[in-house]
Amino acid sequence: MIILDVEHRRSTRKWSTEMMYILEIASGGTTTEYETYDDAEAAAYRRWPDGVVGHDGDISEGGDRTLVWATEADSVDDPGTRASATIRTAR
Repeated sequence: MIILDVEHRRSTRKWSTEMMYILEIASGGTTTEYETYDDAEAAAYRRWPDGVVGHDGDISEGGDRTLVWATEADSVDDPGTRASATIRTAR
């Protein structure tokens, strides 16, 4: 279950602390590691306050990545070509 915190535009989820998560910026390929998924998600929202993090088949649903868009408009009907970043697990 995902709970959306409308005021802060982020979801509240519990993730394994045994895994590291990487936020990779599309333009330039800059990567940063985070101890939790929530930390990576929060970093994405700090960079893109009006952004959208998540989609069908993302990490929360067992997928291998979560896409991040700078705006909601960028995310509409986009398979990832307009994504500003990706969150993935570090394996």
